[in-house]
Amino acid sequence: MMSDSLMELVSQYKFSIAIENAICDDYITEKLWRPLIVGSVPLYIGSPSVKDWLPNSGTVILPVDFKSPEELSKHLLYLDSNEDAYNNYLTHKLEGTVTNLLLKESFIPLWPDDSLGVIDDFECLMCQKIHSSNSEQSIVSTAHYDCPQPTSILSGKHNASNWWHSDYTRSACEATAFRDFIISKNNIHDKFSSNYKSIENC
Repeated sequence: MMSDSLMELVSQYKFSIAIENAICDDYITEKLWRPLIVGSVPLYIGSPSVKDWLPNSGTVILPVDFKSPEELSKHLLYLDSNEDAYNNYLTHKLEGTVTNLLLKESFIPLWPDDSLGVIDDFECLMCQKIHSSNSEQSIVSTAHYDCPQPTSILSGKHNASNWWHSDYTRSACEATAFRDFIISKNNIHDKFSSNYKSIENC
């Protein structure tokens, strides 16, 4: 998904269409990160909270910000013919500028050296949180999993034959079984046996 050949391909285009498989607040994938990394301006359809996680306010083009496809197309043509206006979308690449305070406060202090990779750094962060006496306890509830069932962007309807729909359904079932496993009052053997069967039946 982030192979060198694919990244090189994306980098050849001034604009990239980035459409998520589901519209959900916390669901942002490589479809957005790819063009941001290589310096292609994404036309993004996906998470409503995407602006919270962009390096700058003018980093992506959001079709929902335009009144019509015609207005969007005029904007794209304008950017294509105006280098300065286009480059304003790439200040994170051309100048290394990040003005999003939420992004800076959330990530930059945590990972000043990313040589280990994000996953290793995240695991270290979790260990620090677990062993810190000042850490507040945070329990995930079902309210955190608010992604609706995936629908077609064109029809707005569910497609039960789509692989994404089946993955969503299975993941929701597994999450429910795992949650029941955690909060169950039964002994550990009973919890494991009964909930493992629940996961198998998803």
